Amino acid sequence: MAGPRIHHFVSCLDGASRLLSIRLLLLGPFSSSFDIEMPRWVPGSYLIREPLAHVRDISADGASISRKAENAYRLRPNADSEEILISYDLLCPDLTVRTNHLDNTHLHLVPTFTWFMPSKGWNAGSECTVTLSMPDDWSAATQLHTYPIKTPNHVDWKGSNVVSWAPPTIDELYDGVIEADACPNHSRMMSGVMHHLRIWDAGGQVVEDEAVERILDSMDKLVAEFVALFGPLPYEEYWTILFLTGGARGGLEHLRSQTSMVPRKALWPHQDDAWRDLVSLLSHEYLHVWNVKRLRPKEFVEYDLSKESRTDLLWWFEGGTSWLGDIICLKSGVWSEKDWRKDLERKMKRFLAGDGNRHQSLTTSSHEAWIHLYRPHPYSRESTISYYLEGEMVMMCIDAELRKRSKGESGLETLFAMLWKRHGLDSPVLEELGIRHADIRKGLTSMVGGKRLGIMLDSLTKQKIKPNLEAAMKIFGLSFEATEKGKEKQAWLGLRLSQKNGLNVVGLQHDSCVRNILMPDDELISVDGIRLRNSSELRDALAGKAGTEVEIMISRHNSIQQFKVVAAAQQEAKVKLVGKGNKLWKTMLESAQDS
Repeated sequence: MAGPRIHHFVSCLDGASRLLSIRLLLLGPFSSSFDIEMPRWVPGSYLIREPLAHVRDISADGASISRKAENAYRLRPNADSEEILISYDLLCPDLTVRTNHLDNTHLHLVPTFTWFMPSKGWNAGSECTVTLSMPDDWSAATQLHTYPIKTPNHVDWKGSNVVSWAPPTIDELYDGVIEADACPNHSRMMSGVMHHLRIWDAGGQVVEDEAVERILDSMDKLVAEFVALFGPLPYEEYWTILFLTGGARGGLEHLRSQTSMVPRKALWPHQDDAWRDLVSLLSHEYLHVWNVKRLRPKEFVEYDLSKESRTDLLWWFEGGTSWLGDIICLKSGVWSEKDWRKDLERKMKRFLAGDGNRHQSLTTSSHEAWIHLYRPHPYSRESTISYYLEGEMVMMCIDAELRKRSKGESGLETLFAMLWKRHGLDSPVLEELGIRHADIRKGLTSMVGGKRLGIMLDSLTKQKIKPNLEAAMKIFGLSFEATEKGKEKQAWLGLRLSQKNGLNVVGLQHDSCVRNILMPDDELISVDGIRLRNSSELRDALAGKAGTEVEIMISRHNSIQQFKVVAAAQQEAKVKLVGKGNKLWKTMLESAQDS
């Protein structure tokens, strides 16, 4: 049979129920039996999420259906079946960038967590159609607009506001999202390609026009800098879906789009830290157009969404993206040098607080992403590292050494462009698709000044060592100093605390003086008889008591306990970057557009 044999349908007309009405139409001929399975993870987010848990009342017309595995069903077509219609409802309660969310104001649809896909026993090809039925005043924002079609007439997809697409492969469908709501599109031509921005506020707050223009202006500058580095954009249009919330944050890249989520205060006046974070997030997800979506680790050239797919290179694909994304913010002028330094100060506090480098290398951190990064526990920071943060710090060290040895002629950002051109999808000079560690090493050592840097790369990524940021910044004529001198006189317990329903322990640093005394979920009640209600009161109660014995009262499982401990002195954290920088530092600030 000519044409697509897999047709997807979704109705979001009952937003208040949080339930999508889903149909999956399969056209024969069929084998005697075959399986359909729900993907278990979404590209870019390395955690098994089991979306099948949200499926309700599944049925099949034209076949019998029975449960096969944790994420699969087996279909046995009727003898005369020319088509099979699978129907079910799908609950969409979770507002994240990685999951489906439906209410009366919008739908965020992640295809991998919405439709089953044929797996074993039936080869229907990779062509498909997608049809969305939505409220009359809604419209869809999606990269699928590249493939518009009329509504398929093979079945009655009901609704007055219906839109359909025909992506050439299921991969095109799965590596994107569909956002549907009544919000306007904000479109602008950037570097020869149309870019669309759709903003949805989770609380229904109005987004001011000035804020929209500020975002578009920043994106315009970022895109121009990316083009100066990588060359012409490898697509005809790009979509940015931006959610504004009361506090939740996240981002997820797709083939020609991104979903990003930040607190709405990022768009308010004088919220410099929140705005800086928004711009960094947009840049990070946009960079994934090249570094993840087109340049991929060998293991991700073909995704298997039914099981964990491991790679040792997430330090490059996420940590490297964090580093270069912020460098692009700096070079494009979206961030000032002050912004970059302020953000580095925030990262240095996290970097210095952890001790996981003694137990885990970057390659191991990448390989174990599925069991660690998205599943932290109260003691995670003393035994594991983040391939995002530590990977970014390693990039800073290698970049500084590269600029030093090349006398400013080379910077690490050009390695990203080089590897995409050699090994990335849509590259006009592709040599081989996908990379391994050896390809990164080969590219680095081929650069001016990089000949002997392979050993440094291997050491920083494969060994259990902490990258030396002080030495790296010294190359640039910069140094770190403490932000609050004299702070070492303050007593310190080394706790991470939650202030919900009391002052509760959620984590302990490896060098905490109460590491082997307190436990997660303990509630701090008092210090030396002084009642505690928040972190500020704890600091006040410990003031001037470094090196002295203090009495701490806690509640553990509703049982009051007391103990004495010698409070440690809080060490000065050298996290603030100072100095004007030298000529090598100036090369970091230069825009590629000036070359």
